[in-house]
Amino acid sequence: MKRICLVLAILAAFALGYADRPVYDVDMSLQISQSLYGRKKLGDTVGGVGVGYKFYGSAELPLFKWLSFEGNADWVAASTYRQYHNELGEISRKGPDACNDKLDVEGMLKLNISKKWVEPLLLIRGERRLVPRQDDEGHLQDFSQWVIACGFSREMLDAADKELKLLLVRTFRIKNQRVKYVSYWSEWYPPFEYFSHKKDIGMELSAEYKQAFDKINGKLRSQLRLYQATEKTALDAWVIKDKYKQPLEVNWETNFSVKVWKGIIANASLALRYDIEEIDALQWKQMAGLGIGYILP
Repeated sequence: MKRICLVLAILAAFALGYADRPVYDVDMSLQISQSLYGRKKLGDTVGGVGVGYKFYGSAELPLFKWLSFEGNADWVAASTYRQYHNELGEISRKGPDACNDKLDVEGMLKLNISKKWVEPLLLIRGERRLVPRQDDEGHLQDFSQWVIACGFSREMLDAADKELKLLLVRTFRIKNQRVKYVSYWSEWYPPFEYFSHKKDIGMELSAEYKQAFDKINGKLRSQLRLYQATEKTALDAWVIKDKYKQPLEVNWETNFSVKVWKGIIANASLALRYDIEEIDALQWKQMAGLGIGYILP
């Protein structure tokens, strides 16, 4: 994780050195938030109150006329006091913990051939999610992964206050979960143990929409990712132990920020997610916060 973040930082610094009119978007704040993270009816959810830091930043930096670098970071770090259902089905409280923490870091090199058609790209992304364990909601499970992808992008809408981008990429993912294997070469040699990370290959379709509301100093960001795995390795670690079968993964996040007064920022977000490797149910998270922050530009 640290090494790849360092590589992305070096690429960003290299891009800044050659940048010609960079396009950037920054939103950061210190907030007190009320959040829910559930998977059934509203009365059977995991909820909590947290104090944390939120940062979102994206930049498009031209390197040359034919090549540009795009990077973004979405980071939430919060100390959350939450309630959950224990083994007896009773509501218990726990805190502070990091159930609302999130980290997405992405860097992309794109060939600027023709915006009217499609533009080839090379992408690397790091993701980290902390999700309550299915067998014990009082403890969290780390679902981190690295994504390396190549494919195409298309700007469907590029106005002064609106932007819509589509990406279609072929991906290779490496997850942080590992499986131990024991290999028996021969009866004359002791067994050999080794570990293998969960990995898969698939296709991802992504749509990102941004809109600015100048009259109210507001900003809307919404992103939908659909992922279909086509091949998996380390099958013992997967819920569905079939090399070529995996349900469609859905990840939709929408965030709205508005400057209430000078440095006071109000923020509301909704996330919907389905990933059978985390839990075989639709998850949602809704958050509303008020704090001191900054929106740029």
